[in-house]
Amino acid sequence: MLMKTLNFFLLAILTILFLQQNNISAQVQINMDVTPLEIAEHFIGPGIFAFDNVTFQGPWVSKGLFSGADSTLLGTESGFFLTSGTGFFIPGPNLSGITGSNNGAPGSAVLNSIATQTTFDAAVLEFDIMPVNDTLKFNYSFGSEEYNEQVGMSYYDVCGAFISGPNPAGGFYTNKNIMTVPGTTNTNVSINSINNGNAPAGVIPTGPCTNCWYFLDNTGGLDMEYDGFTTKLLCRISVIPFEEYHIFLGVADVGGGGKDSGIFIEEHSLFSPGAAEFTSFNFYADINPALPWDVTGIINDSSVYLEVPADVDVSNLIASYTESGAYVSLNGVTQTSGATANDFTDTLIYQLQSHEIKDWTVIVELVTDVPEVYFDRVIISPNPAKGKIVLKHINGINIKICDSQGKAVTEVKSLENFSTLVSGELSPGIYFIELEKDGYKQTRKVIVN
Repeated sequence: MLMKTLNFFLLAILTILFLQQNNISAQVQINMDVTPLEIAEHFIGPGIFAFDNVTFQGPWVSKGLFSGADSTLLGTESGFFLTSGTGFFIPGPNLSGITGSNNGAPGSAVLNSIATQTTFDAAVLEFDIMPVNDTLKFNYSFGSEEYNEQVGMSYYDVCGAFISGPNPAGGFYTNKNIMTVPGTTNTNVSINSINNGNAPAGVIPTGPCTNCWYFLDNTGGLDMEYDGFTTKLLCRISVIPFEEYHIFLGVADVGGGGKDSGIFIEEHSLFSPGAAEFTSFNFYADINPALPWDVTGIINDSSVYLEVPADVDVSNLIASYTESGAYVSLNGVTQTSGATANDFTDTLIYQLQSHEIKDWTVIVELVTDVPEVYFDRVIISPNPAKGKIVLKHINGINIKICDSQGKAVTEVKSLENFSTLVSGELSPGIYFIELEKDGYKQTRKVIVN
């Protein structure tokens, strides 16, 4: 394999000079000064109940965040990357067909399982998650300097997304690779499985086509250096709600090495889609100083109704909400629960996107004598649920879950040191959840499918 011969610092200087001389501004921005946890946080999207145990294998230059990318190339403007080389070589323009580096990292036994030779220079992100719904999916693009001159060779860089955890069909997923060519179950994504033929460096390939409808040539491109990319691809797998799964994302050099390859994951695209529904919508006083107390929204069909004291300025309130697993936007702007402030003077139309797209009307009315509700912050979701019910913000509250006949199936006393409770497996039916604290009681109904 052709090895990198140009000194890294010299190439970096030449790149800067080239950009200055040609006044090129259309270029992806790279940030490698981030922790593995920060990268995972940029990956997590709707419908993920929890994530933990984040680890990274590889040098610091082989992972990072990207922004300002050409969306016609990666299919997204921002996200994170893992590379078998260095992030310094990702931004364009595409000056060379042989750019790359050996970053000195070891390989990966998991990636070896899909490689034609032993791997090295691996960059691997791993963590555990708990999905809310029955599907996990995310979007990504693969890019490489091995395009187009190494297409058809017996060795090529590898990438993979491996899942371990309970299989809904029975048994257990053990490092199941879901980063495969669309329409296949076991064809790994690489320069050999998605391309438009072999061509010398700097020459646009003309075939023969191998899944070339997923291929984008970047010869002479301005935004990024790699010579070729896949279009935005989808990873998808069936899961069991509220079970734990281990995620392994990685890319590595194979054979002689030298030329960089990378995977580019769309921001917040790790998604467990559910119903396009709000399960709660609240204004909490601790993040809204204008409020004297927490305000709980009343949800009815596709509307949310909230009453706040008449003297409260509602032009800059932060809503905290839960959803069944949907992306939330308002006037085309992505919303973040507990962080995004909006003007609620007039009725607002939120849009939730999941299996379907659904609009939600949020109405805030100014009234006098609004009482404080004792169990305002308790969230019970999802509803309807599948097997298990999750209760949040239940510190110090006694919990009793009863079936439709009034028989207690779960009873927990004085949860002083816990804020979240996940019920055991529940049979399909209607359940009533009794909340009790200091003599005050409230009962809520949940349906389990």
